[in-house]
Amino acid sequence: MGEYKKFSEAEILIGGLVTFFIDFACGILDAFAIGIIVSPLIQAGVTAATWFWFKNKGDADSKKIGRQIAKYAANILPVIPTTFVVFVVSAIMHNRAAPHEKT
Repeated sequence: MGEYKKFSEAEILIGGLVTFFIDFACGILDAFAIGIIVSPLIQAGVTAATWFWFKNKGDADSKKIGRQIAKYAANILPVIPTTFVVFVVSAIMHNRAAPHEKT
């Protein structure tokens, strides 16, 4: 397991802007019939990328199956910026959590 590193304000801002842009683009796609199929796939890719980012920051809880199911299930909701909200909430939870002790 790697070192436990907190997210800086700049990382949260950049990650938030990227995920918000992806959600905005998927919201536009949802206005068309193709968005119902394409948007969840795009959002799933972004969710996977943020999962790897959290994993590299040392977040052991990001691997839990309950969190993964909740993240990917939220991507099915149309128009709502779920990727952005999940990223921001996860980053705040990550920064407030105490580093996990190695046993």
